[in-house]
Amino acid sequence: RITSLADAAGDTTAALIGFTERDRAGHLFNSATFLQGGAVVHTHRKVHLASYDIWEEASHFTPGSSVRAVDSSVGRAASLICYDLWHPGLVLVAVRDGARLLLAPSNSIDRRFSDQASNRDQWRIITRCYASLFECYVVFVNRVGAEGDLVFWGGSHIVDPHGRVVAEAPNDDEAMVVVDIDLDEVDRRRRETPLVQDAHLDLVIRELERIVIDGRRL
Repeated sequence: RITSLADAAGDTTAALIGFTERDRAGHLFNSATFLQGGAVVHTHRKVHLASYDIWEEASHFTPGSSVRAVDSSVGRAASLICYDLWHPGLVLVAVRDGARLLLAPSNSIDRRFSDQASNRDQWRIITRCYASLFECYVVFVNRVGAEGDLVFWGGSHIVDPHGRVVAEAPNDDEAMVVVDIDLDEVDRRRRETPLVQDAHLDLVIRELERIVIDGRRL
């Protein structure tokens, strides 16, 4: 079914589609597949499964085991799904694999925990922070509408490498938003302030390996 959608889109359209994937061994994954040129280019399987509060993803899905950036007609891009974005290590991997465009589909509900910021506010903080620190475009696409008692608030938006929101869809209403982005701005930003280039990955890897060996727990 997904391949037929790619065929229908033709050679000039790229699309990211979320779906439940079953592999040949019968494992279920929460996946997003990138389509281009009438074919599947890459499929990301959600790594971090939300299993807290009302969420029970780990009871139904198998976690993914990789993060990849891929070349596409819209630039080198990587996909992370919803709760994946709350773990900055995955974003670091995607960007160091060359991603200049981070695609972030989400099913976020309109919820507030005690006196904390709402999900709407927290997502805006996360996307702007990642775009600024990793000097890339972040495309956040959130579900909108209701399913039972759950209300998905929409609010999809695009953030540029300076952390500026350059386009956004309305909250609580379906919308199609067309945006022109300039990927050369990623290069200009990274030349101005080489945050990504100056990351000491050898040190990060070495220290993480030490922590794993030590068995340190939070």
